[in-house]
Amino acid sequence: MAFDWSRASLKRSVGSISLVCAIVVMQIVVAGLAVCLFALLGAEQAAAAAWGGAVSVVPTAWFAWAAERERKAGRVLGYGLARSLATVALMAVAFAWATPAPLGFFATLGAVHLAYVAAPLGQTLARRRRSHHGGGTS
Repeated sequence: MAFDWSRASLKRSVGSISLVCAIVVMQIVVAGLAVCLFALLGAEQAAAAAWGGAVSVVPTAWFAWAAERERKAGRVLGYGLARSLATVALMAVAFAWATPAPLGFFATLGAVHLAYVAAPLGQTLARRRRSHHGGGTS
């Protein structure tokens, strides 16, 4: 079975993505862009940006995977706490093991964390745009 690459099909696929998955996708894109931009400043900054992205993306991806499969609110809250603790633990590991350059690391970490605001805003705007153009609401 082949995937339908038409524009309408891609719009439906992107429009139906869950919020936590949208955050992970946005974080990966932002982290990748940051690594490319910091590569202009040198390999040390690019590596630091990669660490900064990984420190946030890995726990968030795990949380997205776990939260999508869970329906009990208490467990989802527990997963959120575990995600926060994993982020702190990975940050400690990054600085103990790799000692990344602070500029690349923290700038990327901050930019990647903005996905928590940007992804819900993007989904809200897309939903409004669909409802104004006769696409229905979802």
